[in-house]
This record gives sequence, structure tokens and C-alpha cells, in this order.
Amino acid sequence: MKRSSTLLVILCSVFLLAASIYFFRTARTWIDRPFPGYLTFENGLVGGFNQFDWTGYKAGLKYHDAVGMEQGSPPDNARDRDYKVQRGKESFHASISPMTFTLFDFLRVFFAPFATGIVYVILAVIIYIVARGAPGIVPFTLFHLGVGYYMLAVFDMQTTYTASPLFFAVFAVLPALMNHFALVYPMMPRSIEKRRWILAVPYIISLLLFIPYCLVFYQRPLEWELWETVVIGYTIVSYLSWIVLLAFRTTQTFEPFAKITAKYLLIGQILAFIIPLTAIVAVFVFQSNLPLNLVAPVTVALPIASLFGLILGNLKKTQLQLVQSEKMASLGQLVAGVAHEINNPTTFIYSNIEPLKQYAAYLSSAVQSDAPPYRGEMQAGDVISDLKSMILNIEEGARRTKEIVADLRMFAHSTDDTTAPVDINAGIEGTLHLLKHEIGDKISVHKAFGNIPKVMANTGQMNQVWMNSLKNAIDAIKDSGEIWIVTKMEDDKVLVEIRDNGCGISPRILSKIFDPFFTTKPEGMGTGLGLSICQQIVHRWGGKIEISSEKGNGTKVTVTLR
Repeated sequence: MKRSSTLLVILCSVFLLAASIYFFRTARTWIDRPFPGYLTFENGLVGGFNQFDWTGYKAGLKYHDAVGMEQGSPPDNARDRDYKVQRGKESFHASISPMTFTLFDFLRVFFAPFATGIVYVILAVIIYIVARGAPGIVPFTLFHLGVGYYMLAVFDMQTTYTASPLFFAVFAVLPALMNHFALVYPMMPRSIEKRRWILAVPYIISLLLFIPYCLVFYQRPLEWELWETVVIGYTIVSYLSWIVLLAFRTTQTFEPFAKITAKYLLIGQILAFIIPLTAIVAVFVFQSNLPLNLVAPVTVALPIASLFGLILGNLKKTQLQLVQSEKMASLGQLVAGVAHEINNPTTFIYSNIEPLKQYAAYLSSAVQSDAPPYRGEMQAGDVISDLKSMILNIEEGARRTKEIVADLRMFAHSTDDTTAPVDINAGIEGTLHLLKHEIGDKISVHKAFGNIPKVMANTGQMNQVWMNSLKNAIDAIKDSGEIWIVTKMEDDKVLVEIRDNGCGISPRILSKIFDPFFTTKPEGMGTGLGLSICQQIVHRWGGKIEISSEKGNGTKVTVTLR
């Protein structure tokens, strides 16, 4: 998946590079070219990229006006020419002087948005590299590339008309890309994960708007303004939805690096939204002649702030990982010593349990039935029965202590690190077999094992990862439920997903689940080391483990191995 996403980003970037060269070369030919004092789209409507000092706009032309030469107009060498202007249902006449497209016009009308488009493309690629693999990063990158194409092509839209339909298609799909990113960042909600078709809805809306938007442009130009207003309205709603979702997620207890990224994305989005929105209101509501080409450079605040936020987020993530590594290393040394100290007395207790059982059995047969009561209260048979019960309690306590010591030793890296090719599918199958009695009839297990290669790791340790993950999934399901297990290849890496529809984990707890000794289970039911050990094991063999969850909507454990 990541490979195909990277290829898509590369292909789009190469296309935009080629397009930028073409647009620059064709735009350069306009320098010193005569033009009527205004620019129009292919359908004859006046465009929004202009200058206040152009004669057409001084004569009263506005965005979306339809302009046609009057019959009997003065010859080409005359200073003024007469035009008939259609504005909605109204029409009037305008006398406009022809002009020469100067280098200054080129820099203001073409180069300002063109340079902005180049910056968008460059920053889009950098954003993808920095945040590759993050939820929604592909539509987020494509959004910036789309804005980049819009900036690169907008002058061509009003001069040589090379690719108007593509221009409209890109403009129409931008809100869908915004919505896609807003719905899944920084973590895809379980409701969306279960109903991925929801992500297609914004694109369907864009398609339904694009068709009339494009057809009306060519067939009924005077009605095109209405459809452009509808598309822009959809864009504004999408922007506002994005802002609201980002604002909401900065208040959630996600990982600190995700909150930092969301915060700066929000700042950049607001900065990049307010000024263009003001310009849109001025042009569409108040019919202002505000040159949109002068507004274009301001929007670059969005990718700059986004990149800044992503970099800060990654730095915070790296810092947290370093702190965690240091903490785990120090804790590992302490735990190793504690485990060693506890292990010795536990061994003494455990080694004496079997002889105690044998002594109790001997005493049971040797004690006379008429033996005097113990302390004048208990008969000999009752004493023997209590003795056996005490031995069983001691044995259970010793067994539990032994398991805790084993967990501590595993946590402290004191296990065998023998490396061998590990069959992941077989390991999960074996683990499921061991847990068969706990799964019982209440849980349905759905397996989708892919054709994956063996990985170099330690079989016992990897099986412990599957054991802990599956045991947690089982414990999360109270009465009845389902567990899905998927293994597959993704970007030359082995991916294992274990998902359940159990009780889920609240955001407050989710941020602590890998902390040593943190557990939500009742006292005596767990040491809180299971997921810490899983993380240690997976990291030891060059992989990573991630957990996503929502309260009441289940949990998904994703293990990626090289």
C-alpha cells in the first residue's frame, strides 16, 4: 500500500513539474503581447486574476462578466473599443482601451501564483516524506499537490485554455481530499474503519458537482457562476469541517506528538482560510474586483504551518521514545536484580511443595482415627484436610510468584535471544490452539493468513507477543464477540493485525498501555508487563507494535516486522 502511495505521489509530482515548465514557457510569450485590457476564460467570461490598473477593470468589468465586441467598433488601431457586457440578466456597454502585457503584469498576474504553486508542490513532497505512513497523509499530500496545480494552471485558464476540464476536476476534488484527511487524522475512528465506504462519500459529491460544473461552463456560460458558487460553498463547508475536527482533536488525549501536529495544522488551516475566504466574499458577495492573484501567495501559510507541525510532532515523538528507552533500560537493570533476588526464595518454596504433599498423604494414612483433637477443637481428619488445602494455597502462590518472576526476567531482557526463521502463521495457529479453552464458543475467530515469508526472530518470544495480544482481545470480550486476525505483506514488511470488537480502551488509558506495571485488570489478575514485554520483543527484532482503540468499539493491535 505504501509503495503504491509513494508511486502515486511521485507520478503526480513529475506531472506537475512537466506542467510547470509548459505553463511557464507559454506564459512567457505573453510579455509585450497586446491584449484588450482584461483576461477571459475559454467560455468568454472575465477571469478573477487581474490588476486594478487594467483598462477593462477601470471600465467596470467584473469576475464572470461576458464580454463581446460591438458591431461597428472602431478599428484595431483606435485608442478605445466598444464592448457589450452581459452580467447575469443585465447588460451594458463599455469602452475599453487595449493594452500591452508588460513584464510587470507577468510578475503580478502569472508569477505570483506560479511561484506559490511551486512552493506547494515542493512542500507537499516534503510533507509526504516527513509523515509517510501517518493516517490520511496521502490525501493530505494530494490536496497540496492539487492546490499547487491550481496555482500553476490558473493563468493558462485565462489565456491559452490548454486543460480547462482537468483544472475543473482538480478544483472539484480538493474538498473531498480535505474531508478524507479530516476524517482519519490523527487516528482513524473505529466507526470509519468499520464503514470505509464513508470515505468515498466526499469524492462522490465532488464527482456529482464536477459534471454540471464543467458542462455548464461550455454550454451555458452565464449560468456557470451559480455552479462555481456551489463548488466554492462545498469547499468552504469542507474547510470548516476540517477546522472543527482539528480543533476537537487538539483537545483529545492522543499521543503528545499527534496533538502537537494537529495544533499546528489547525493554525495553518485558519491562516490559509481566513484571507481567501475574505477574498471570496468580496468577489462573490460584494462583486469586488479584488485580484485573486494577489491573494494566492498568502495561502502558502497552510503547507508551511503543516510541515512545521509535522516536524515538531516527529521531534516530540523521538524525544518520548528516547526518554522511554532510557527509562526502560534503567528499569530493566533494576527488575533483573529484583527478579534474581525473588527467584531464589521462590525456588526454595517450590522445591519443598512436593515433599509436603507426600508427607500430608503419609500422615493421612498414618494418623489414628481415635487420635485426640487438635487443641481440643479439630479432629485428626479435619487437620489433615486443612493441611492439604494450605499446601495447595502455598503451591498456587509459589506458581504465581514464579510466573511474575518469569515476566520480570523477560522484561529485563534476560531470555534467550537465539535467532531462527519464524513462521508467523504457524505461531499464531499454535497460540490459538493453546487458548482454545478460553475462546470457547463465545468468540468467533476469523483468520485471513496471507502468503508471508518467515522472519528472523526468536520463536518463543514472538509466540509470547501473539499470546499477550490474543489474551487481551479475549479478556476485552465480556459475553460474546469476534476476533479478526490478518497477516499480509506491505512494503516488503510482514504485517500482523489482531482486532476485536470488545470493550475498547479510552484515550486516557491508551496513552499508558505500554508503560511497565500499568494494568486495568483487577488486583492479582495481571502484572501490567504483558504489552511492555510485547513492545520490547517486537522492537528487539526490528519491528514496531501499534494499538488503536475506541471505548466501546474494540481494539486493533498492529505488528510490523521486517
